[in-house]
Amino acid sequence: METIQNLNLQKLKQIELASFGQAVEEKLEETPAILQQAPVQARAFIDLLGKLNARVKLSQKKSHTQELSVADAKRDRGFSGYKSALAFFRHAEGAEHQAYERLFDHLNLYHFSSKMARVKQTAVMLQFIPDLRNAAGLGKDVKLLNLTPYVDMMEQGNNEVVALEKEVNEEASQMPLGQTQAVVKAFIESYHELIKTVNVLMGLNGETKFAAFRDYVNAVIVEYKRSVLGQKATLEGGTDGDNTPGNGGNDGDEEEPPQG
Repeated sequence: METIQNLNLQKLKQIELASFGQAVEEKLEETPAILQQAPVQARAFIDLLGKLNARVKLSQKKSHTQELSVADAKRDRGFSGYKSALAFFRHAEGAEHQAYERLFDHLNLYHFSSKMARVKQTAVMLQFIPDLRNAAGLGKDVKLLNLTPYVDMMEQGNNEVVALEKEVNEEASQMPLGQTQAVVKAFIESYHELIKTVNVLMGLNGETKFAAFRDYVNAVIVEYKRSVLGQKATLEGGTDGDNTPGNGGNDGDEEEPPQG
């Protein structure tokens, strides 16, 4: 009887492990025989896959990265516009020139640059912008030279960066590294238990109700061995030395949980 092949899940990065799990889950949800005859193993696998996906989402932070880039760019545009517009009044006269000199000295005081590290840039902006908002101080000069729109853009972008960085830090602290490793380990164990159970069920009840799931998972395993792990593999027994049907997929999984 052909059973489900083994795949050394420890060799997969977290995002690869989650992707593999999602592929298995899709076919699992379409296989009533497993859901009915191995409900505990199926539910444990699905639940732990959800936790793994949540951990991968936190570690990748793709949405936050994009949002931070947009907010940071808005802040930089505001500063660049402010600096350029201020320079226009370099040769002004009277009150406008006096306002220019005060704002120029203020700008040089902070040594601000859009090339600063984001955290440092945020800290500088938290002092720089309030000075420009002070109605009893530089705020009058900003208003006189019509620089308020640029200050608005800087402040809006900086506020967005501050809020996003706070959200990122809060999310990252929700699941420490030890918990991440525990989730990965538990997920791998749940997968092995599910596969071992399916292989046993095929031996006891025949392959008919399980063949589609077995063939699909074996095809996914072969693809991961070839494209992700760089191993030689076939659907008929395999040739890579880690392809022992019927063992529940446990061979060679004694390493530390994947970190990436």
